[in-house]
Amino acid sequence: FYNETFRGLRSLLNFKTAKFNKKYLGTEGLIRKGMQSTEFFDRDFRIEGECFSEGMAKSPHAIGYIEPSDRITMIMNIIEGVNSGQLSIYHHNFIDFDPATAKKASVEEFFEAQSVSETVYYEDLETGEMVEEVVTNDLVLEEVIGFQFFEDWFIDSDNFSMYKRVNGMVMLKLALDETGEVRGVKAFTPFYIKFNPRM
Repeated sequence: FYNETFRGLRSLLNFKTAKFNKKYLGTEGLIRKGMQSTEFFDRDFRIEGECFSEGMAKSPHAIGYIEPSDRITMIMNIIEGVNSGQLSIYHHNFIDFDPATAKKASVEEFFEAQSVSETVYYEDLETGEMVEEVVTNDLVLEEVIGFQFFEDWFIDSDNFSMYKRVNGMVMLKLALDETGEVRGVKAFTPFYIKFNPRM
């Protein structure tokens, strides 16, 4: 997801290998529907000869690397798209999510989820009694480490070319256990962001 002019949203959402005839953007050209792929900001993808390798990016020149400032710009553009109504949002879960049957969410729900509330208990030093308090913490955009994309793939048999259309995405963050150890990834907020893709 890199091009020479912009390491960001445009190159993530559009991919075609060569000249592509739009007539194949239908059932005739569809070869993969509902494909899911995960892209992380700090991954380095390299092809050397016949060998392909990937790992944590060690350099800002890595193929799969996006500068932190560009990451925030990308995410802010997506959030602005939600806020303006250009992008639709749906409730998401990792277990049995299907974009076709997902329940639509409101903009208010999306932004309310940017804050996480939890109940904490502490001892009042004057009375010795336990006090219950609700603490609200705002999520930090820097915690977003990548995206899970939902895609359709098409092939143009006349030009022997391929087109990948990204229909939507979920922002990802690290999943930590009680000790702070990384156990995987999870949704930054429980929402699927639907794009309005066009070639």
